[in-house]
Amino acid sequence: MRNDSYRSEKFIFRVIGASDELVENVLNVLGDSLVRVNNYYKNKDIVVVSVEIKQGVDYSEFVSLVKNSKIEKKKCGLFASLVTDRDSSGISVPDFVLDIFFEIGYSLDFSYTFV
Repeated sequence: MRNDSYRSEKFIFRVIGASDELVENVLNVLGDSLVRVNNYYKNKDIVVVSVEIKQGVDYSEFVSLVKNSKIEKKKCGLFASLVTDRDSSGISVPDFVLDIFFEIGYSLDFSYTFV
């Protein structure tokens, strides 16, 4: 059995088609260390705001912000990413991530990348 395997798990809440106002508000409540703003890969004119979900961070203002925004359900949600050098693996969503997901709702997407 190999001991030098690579594994990276990330949990991100993302909004596709975020307005400038939403981006500014998210940055105001969380700061730029947890927030990334990019163009959508399918359409460079669409903005995507991504918030990394980490244990021990207070996301209550962010949760309120998202719940009070009028975002289409199909345009945002939790994204769980697993990158590993194993061709067979799995990911468990931790309770602190599930708590945010159950509070906000929307979609739950998974990505598995074999490197």
